[in-house]
Amino acid sequence: MPNPHRTDRRSRRLAALLDELAVAAGQAAAILGAPVARRDGAALAGAAMRIEALKLPLGAALRRAEAAGAARNAWAASRRAGAADAPEAVARLTLRRWGETMAALRAVCAGARTPLAVETDPADPRHAQGRVIDEAYNALHFALRAEVQADPAVAAGAFPDVPLGASLFAGHAHAAWRIMAALGRSGSARLLDVGAGAGSKVAIAARIFAGADGLEIDPGYAAAARRLLGGRLLGNARCIKADALRFDGYHRYDVIYLYLPIRDRQRMEALEERIVAAARPATVLIAPYAGFHARAAELGVQPLAGALAVTGIPAAEAAALARDAERTGPLLPGPERLGEDRGGGVLAPLRRALRLNGFLE
Repeated sequence: MPNPHRTDRRSRRLAALLDELAVAAGQAAAILGAPVARRDGAALAGAAMRIEALKLPLGAALRRAEAAGAARNAWAASRRAGAADAPEAVARLTLRRWGETMAALRAVCAGARTPLAVETDPADPRHAQGRVIDEAYNALHFALRAEVQADPAVAAGAFPDVPLGASLFAGHAHAAWRIMAALGRSGSARLLDVGAGAGSKVAIAARIFAGADGLEIDPGYAAAARRLLGGRLLGNARCIKADALRFDGYHRYDVIYLYLPIRDRQRMEALEERIVAAARPATVLIAPYAGFHARAAELGVQPLAGALAVTGIPAAEAAALARDAERTGPLLPGPERLGEDRGGGVLAPLRRALRLNGFLE
């Protein structure tokens, strides 16, 4: 009959290694949770080395524990009720995710930069693919919205619902998410679409940010947006029917998108000024039209990259923030993947931190 005490000693050794690994992984996750500008690179590299050093002992301890477990027979069967939490099961999950997790952590430590630019070269096949997607997206968008702009919206000077290409918007939104990651806010960041129309941009943003709202004055467009955003797959999105020039909630958002929602130039400029005045410092503005950026100095916003600008911080700080964002990863996990990582073993907190920094999907 197998000696259960010897078997338990091997399980305890495995559990001790898992505890040691959990501490090192937790330290790395905590460092990655800080804004890029305030991270201790040496401490992160040290934690990564401690994690790497535990792989071989952990694997060996698991094999010894499994070998002992195979001889338990009836004694082991009596303990299967807690098998999911047993050190052997946790160690298997941990080692199963080890390769991709450590490759991502090594990429962070290497400090490589990925540009924030969203434009694709016309010679790149992805450019043609994006054009096809945009054409199909526009057809779907116009099919969703109301046919005629409502009289109150016309009287208020609102433009008809004219969508920016889906692929271009997604690129801008991804770049804004990476700015949030550099600030340590990617897991909670919320976007507001000013002049949301039928809500299709809000639907895209909801797959990127923790929350996405659309602001729309036209009742027909707002109703279409609510139909689109009301599904169970978009529980973090909504449409607010309101006049953008009277809306008082701009300070609640981390990213604000506007694409010429008002046709009258003076009223459009008044809207830009209202948004900038109300937004919190370090709010990212996505404004893909030349008029906004021509007024950047007048508005007191700083350019970041492409159509992105930032409110309330000096030019040098904005430039440093853009550089920090280039040190985040190019991947985009989406809010639904930022919950509990049941398959990551004791590496789960580290894997979440890597996702929040764009290094895992």
